[in-house]
Amino acid sequence: MEKSWKGGRPKKAATEKAKPVQVLLTAAEREKVEAQAAKAGMALSAYLREAGLRHRIKSIYDADAVIALVALHTSLLEATKALQDLLETRSAVYDVSVRARDLCQQLTALCGQIDQKLGLV
Repeated sequence: MEKSWKGGRPKKAATEKAKPVQVLLTAAEREKVEAQAAKAGMALSAYLREAGLRHRIKSIYDADAVIALVALHTSLLEATKALQDLLETRSAVYDVSVRARDLCQQLTALCGQIDQKLGLV
């Protein structure tokens, strides 16, 4: 009589085969990750897999900062154009130096806003 069951675990389908991933860590980082895995009662591979698949990572770009930088860029272009216009029309009613000082103050304020958005202040 032949056995229909051969024992052991069932073979994984070809699509389920695990593919290794190399992760470079310093010795200190590896110790920390291994300790966290042990604390969670998980093997290192399982811990890293769960962290990679379940943990949401914030983008390295801050959307508010990008928007603020675009606004600053637009303001700088406008200020440059205004300064050029003033220099070309010196005989105009405007006092060039006073208007230029005003524009510089506006640019300084905008730079301060950008610094705040980026957390530099």
